[in-house]
Amino acid sequence: MMLLFMLIYMEKRGIYPKLTKDYIFERLDPEKIMAFYTGVPVIAHYFTGNTFCNPFRKDITPTCNYYYSTIDDKLRMRDYSGMSHGHDDRIFNADIFDAVALRHNLNTSDKNSFKLILNIIAKDFKIHIYEDANEIVNFDKFLSSQRSIKTKLKIIKIAPRKWNRNDEQYWYGKYGISSDILKKHKVYAVEQLWVEDRNSLLNRTYVYNRNDPAYAYYGGKENGIDIWKIYFPFRRHKSQSKVITNKAFMQGFDTIVPASVGLITKSNKDVMAIDVFNIQSVSLASESIPPSHDQIFTLKYTFDFVFSLLDFDRAGIRMALYLKRQHGIEPLMFTRGWFGSIDYGSKDFSDFRENYGRDKTLEIIKETFDKYAECFEYSNKLIYNSWQMY
Repeated sequence: MMLLFMLIYMEKRGIYPKLTKDYIFERLDPEKIMAFYTGVPVIAHYFTGNTFCNPFRKDITPTCNYYYSTIDDKLRMRDYSGMSHGHDDRIFNADIFDAVALRHNLNTSDKNSFKLILNIIAKDFKIHIYEDANEIVNFDKFLSSQRSIKTKLKIIKIAPRKWNRNDEQYWYGKYGISSDILKKHKVYAVEQLWVEDRNSLLNRTYVYNRNDPAYAYYGGKENGIDIWKIYFPFRRHKSQSKVITNKAFMQGFDTIVPASVGLITKSNKDVMAIDVFNIQSVSLASESIPPSHDQIFTLKYTFDFVFSLLDFDRAGIRMALYLKRQHGIEPLMFTRGWFGSIDYGSKDFSDFRENYGRDKTLEIIKETFDKYAECFEYSNKLIYNSWQMY
């Protein structure tokens, strides 16, 4: 921290003016700063409306754009596809200082980290004391020593409740998902929910309401913090969050075992609805966030054949094509009659199960298996035999 102490000392002695936001904006345009840290030109995209991929996360779907807030006139980068998928909130609605913080893994709400952010901007644009090349070298050495600083996950805590008839009607009545499957996939009914705010205070944000139930998917721990994804199935209004999470994560990896066939789906609800038929699957963190190479390797090592089963919409088709081209994963879809395709009258597996019931769903499964029977004939028939039990 010696360099920061020296900076403060020099500012107090009047050798340099105090490094502030105003000092920076008097010398640099916000558009120039934002473009430097995102790697995406501001003016070209702002005026044309062209979207781009989020530079701060794995992203193959360009749904980001720039805008100026009507509240404070700040330039911001907004990611429309990720707002409900967790991560740090700044990833999906970043101002200039958020962009710097994300690039260097810092926290804008921490006073000392914010001083670092101001100095990073000054150093990168060679203003303030960083007109001197020696100061740039010194600061780079100091900054490299701070790389171990990690952005802390937002804390989410739940108070679970007992399952009731309304829960059974939703999970089993609609999708055939039993309490055993819910337990297997670490799903909990929520009585109360607390979410940490930017001031590190836990606020109670939810209390059970039979008309607005919440279910918690557990994703393990990271740096001692529980990872949760809270799902509100009945929420439809844009002002209400359908999903709350502190980190986007693929679900289902902790339950898969070696088998002939495995699927990549878009949601944990689909994973569980598919599990009813003794078929294993994992769900994406988001249809715009591709699996890592390690995750793909795990799937191909675990299953003889891996298929994707995503929504028949722009995001789902784009991801399915990506998985096919990059990893050779064959796509399956519940098509909607577009471009001469079959109209299944459903957007995904759980939707089809709800609309047409268990028997029709089993029929579709068997038809699909028969279509790929030649590929499976020399592989393990365990999955197929288990289907016959139904």
